[in-house]
Amino acid sequence: MKITTKAHLSSDIKTIQTQTGNAMVSFSVADNRYIGKNPDGTAKTKPVFVDCVAFGRNAEYLTRVAKKGTEIFFEAELDYDMLVYQNGTKVPKVSFVMMSVQALRGQIEQAPQQTA
Repeated sequence: MKITTKAHLSSDIKTIQTQTGNAMVSFSVADNRYIGKNPDGTAKTKPVFVDCVAFGRNAEYLTRVAKKGTEIFFEAELDYDMLVYQNGTKVPKVSFVMMSVQALRGQIEQAPQQTA
């Protein structure tokens, strides 16, 4: 299943190098889900957090331009997994695997590194 939406990074990006040497990053995003109205008529929302991973060019791009708080627009596939705790308890886990991503604001474009 694919999803296209925007959200804010709710964690800093963690860079991981795969066994094959490819770039991979993990992070989480958050957005508010509308759940009704407050007694005063204002919108009542609930924050929703989802873990994410990105590979290759998407990973390299996010490392260069995003940090906690950056708003991103992305297309992702949902990934479903089952976590098994040491006591044997199984808990379902859903995460996003980024297919394309664009930072909307809060970019931190890094300056090119100078060589001596």
